[in-house]
Amino acid sequence: RDITIKSGSSFKVYDGKELKDDNYYISQGTLVEGHRLMANVTGSITNAGTAVNEIYGVIYNENDDDVSKNYNIIYDKGTLTVMKRKLVITTPDGEKEYDSIKLSMPGHTIIEGSLLDNHSLKGDSPMSITEIGSVTNDFNPTVYDENNNDVTCNYEIEVRPGTLTINPITLYIEADSASATYNGKPLEKNSYNITHGSLLTAHKADMTVIGS
Repeated sequence: RDITIKSGSSFKVYDGKELKDDNYYISQGTLVEGHRLMANVTGSITNAGTAVNEIYGVIYNENDDDVSKNYNIIYDKGTLTVMKRKLVITTPDGEKEYDSIKLSMPGHTIIEGSLLDNHSLKGDSPMSITEIGSVTNDFNPTVYDENNNDVTCNYEIEVRPGTLTINPITLYIEADSASATYNGKPLEKNSYNITHGSLLTAHKADMTVIGS
């Protein structure tokens, strides 16, 4: 006698707890009157992923005798699915005028989603910039549980990095003025002043003033 026994299917977002579904039912066929089905559903999953909801059944008659051999039992096994927990992380922007000193902006902020209470997010922001230009302020995240186990695989992490930018120094340079009574000779004044901004210590300007 053919019967099909189906185990339950369940899903949830990762929460660090075991997922089980003990439900089952006969989806096709029927038992002989007076017979009953006892099934053991053993599937479980805790980390993100999918597992088969294993099941094994025994059929008893009214005298509690095992009569399973009189049935062709087909198992339609359900699935247990734990979906990754989503996190969106940003890193800070940083910007300054060139000063020959390295610019870095470590740190991060979770703007969407949340960690489990006993989990912590760690990582490094390896990027820095010294010369004029821009770089992405990358972040390499790792999630740890209370026992310092890496559980990053249970999270779907999106990093939205900031930008580190060093701008050139702005200098306003003004050539000095000069005047003279006509004497038939070229009038020149080879000097200037920086009227806005300043040179860094140990830097010097080498400029030529052209005009006569």
